[in-house]
Amino acid sequence: MNVGLYDSIYHREETGVVKAIATEPQQTTLAAPSTFEKLAADLRVIADERRLCILYLLTSGEQCVCEITEALGISQPLASHHLAVLREAGLVRDRRDARWVYYSISVERMREISERFGLLFDAERVRMRLAVCAAQVCSGIGREEEIPAVGRKRMP
Repeated sequence: MNVGLYDSIYHREETGVVKAIATEPQQTTLAAPSTFEKLAADLRVIADERRLCILYLLTSGEQCVCEITEALGISQPLASHHLAVLREAGLVRDRRDARWVYYSISVERMREISERFGLLFDAERVRMRLAVCAAQVCSGIGREEEIPAVGRKRMP
């Protein structure tokens, strides 16, 4: 999905008024809605502090439940519950060896989530621009606007 956005060039006049001059529209490609739905689902899974701690522990390698419970100071059933949530989300893998279960982080899923986070939390993608009213964009009015030094658009 492409959305036309006006980039703005800012300069301060000697009067202290900031002028913003809209340049030609630039096309910004938005990620598919499913990308944000998946990211939101992943965020719900990792939003729990204990799950974040478990993921952090697993970055150092495979661990059994007893190691996780000891490190976090939680009960085995609670640790197993959190591990099950992480496993269902595909963030954690398990390996059974007789009666023991060992858990490790899913590197592929972590890369996938990292890429999705990059869509929003990449400082290099952030652009400074002046918001332009859709009516002004469509009609071509307001190509040059005076804005008070605090950065707000003056009402006509």
